[in-house]
Amino acid sequence: MVSVRGKKEKMEFPESFASRFRSADSAALKVALYVMMNGPSEESDIAAALGIPEASVQRSLDFWNDSGLFGDSPEPEILKDSAPLKKVRRHLSHNEIAVALNGNKEYAVLLQESQKLLGRELSVSESRLLIETVTENGITVPALLMLESYWLETEKVKNVLNRTARTARTWSEQGIRTLEEAEAELSRMEESYHRALETAAVMNTEVSGFTAKDRRLIDTIYEKYRYDGSFISEVLARNPEANLPYISAVLKDWHKKGYRTISDVRLNSLSSSSAPAVSADTKDSDSLFRKAIRKINEAK
Repeated sequence: MVSVRGKKEKMEFPESFASRFRSADSAALKVALYVMMNGPSEESDIAAALGIPEASVQRSLDFWNDSGLFGDSPEPEILKDSAPLKKVRRHLSHNEIAVALNGNKEYAVLLQESQKLLGRELSVSESRLLIETVTENGITVPALLMLESYWLETEKVKNVLNRTARTARTWSEQGIRTLEEAEAELSRMEESYHRALETAAVMNTEVSGFTAKDRRLIDTIYEKYRYDGSFISEVLARNPEANLPYISAVLKDWHKKGYRTISDVRLNSLSSSSAPAVSADTKDSDSLFRKAIRKINEAK
């Protein structure tokens, strides 16, 4: 451990950092300091925080991994009296990827099929991401390829591999790992996507503009309330500027009132508007008006 004293506090760095920091470029130095100060982070989060390309982050992590900075050695105490750092997620090095590919034919199949799906050659960082996704989450290669195909061909998202990896982590937490389990979950996801497509068409917007929260609201509208696009359209006919949370709130109210069809909605709307409540002030005014008319007539 190497200690550096400032005016007010002491900073301590591991030997693996001190021995290589002079040969590190600015990006590598930023990444090392960021991870040591903030703990484990996703590459995309580090890139966004530092304002550097994700490829530079990955290259920097490789540089420090080779030095053993983020290996299995005890974590450094960066600032005096600071809380211990969490263990940094260690990415596979180039050599480890090569060893994995030689030792497990399924990894080679994963990368080959992914390249066919994407129609291009995978980068080293993309290959690493896919292999780590399998090894860290216990998801089978066929299940991961099916998930990758879904994001690419059904929802046509950008950054397919990153989305695939994030979903695989969620699946792992939910116990979804095998091909059969993936098929069942993807069937549900596809149904949810088609609901979102219908909703987007009714609202004259793009499905890509919906947030994860919006998608959950749409699923609730269709699954819990048993409503579809025609009910969403009915709300918009009454309030063209309505957003999804407002639409969901109105449909929740209709569901509570027991409305099952558009006819139910319209019939109850007419009945509630055909006999508006008369306030006490209005009744008093009418009574005074009638009395005044009677007096005028009597005077005649």
